[in-house]
Amino acid sequence: MGTGFLRSFGAAMTTFAASSAPMDPAAWARELLQAQLIGRLFANKVHDLALKGGLALRAAYGSQRSTKDIDLDAGETMTPAHLRTHVRRAIRQATASGILKDPVITEPKQTDTVGRWKIVGREPTTGASVHLTVEVSFRDRIAAEDVTRLPYGSTDAAPSFITVYTARA
Repeated sequence: MGTGFLRSFGAAMTTFAASSAPMDPAAWARELLQAQLIGRLFANKVHDLALKGGLALRAAYGSQRSTKDIDLDAGETMTPAHLRTHVRRAIRQATASGILKDPVITEPKQTDTVGRWKIVGREPTTGASVHLTVEVSFRDRIAAEDVTRLPYGSTDAAPSFITVYTARA
């Protein structure tokens, strides 16, 4: 991956937070929620999801671009029913961590081609509103040659892995 590669998404966020202007509490809460969700989505050794978009750039290449959503593609073996169960569980677990107060989760779009979840809550210390969208597409199926698995998580324990698109994809 080259010298820009960061070992984990959590490390990327820590580096970003330490090296840039102070982040407002709502943005920080959203980043923590994103990290929790990504960790939980890939924790069950799910290999049939690929992270894409701004969050993938951040996790894989250390981009300082901030994003308000999590975009994923589902692979051939991931059915919409299995995906819904998996994402609902990950959202439930991540929001139970206390990152947000009074989280409300909606599912505004659930079709054979896309699943979309919206999470709205408040940052615990300031009460600022936090919004996050998770979207999984079934339109562009994952080709094995277009993705790579990267370590994700604490360097103190065995890492899990996330799947992201390669730079050439």
